Amino acid sequence: MNYKAHLDYKTEDALGYDMYRVRNDVNGNPRYVIHWLAFGKDYDTAKKIANSIGFRVYRGKDFGGGFVAQSYNLESTAERIIDARQF
Repeated sequence: MNYKAHLDYKTEDALGYDMYRVRNDVNGNPRYVIHWLAFGKDYDTAKKIANSIGFRVYRGKDFGGGFVAQSYNLESTAERIIDARQF
């Protein structure tokens, strides 16, 4: 159940990676997964950045090597990723 999430073209170009919609969490909140390279060049740095803005390691079988977060405003979530990796 991976569906590519649609972002504004400007945000999508700045982000550089696609976000995918995955199953809702147990409370019905929408979740999105993105590859770990969107956060940093090495996994440890990427995980630290991802955790600081609310992402967790995605452990599902339908998408490997990514981080997942719940979001009702995907544009805002993508902009948080862009801002976080500039430090």
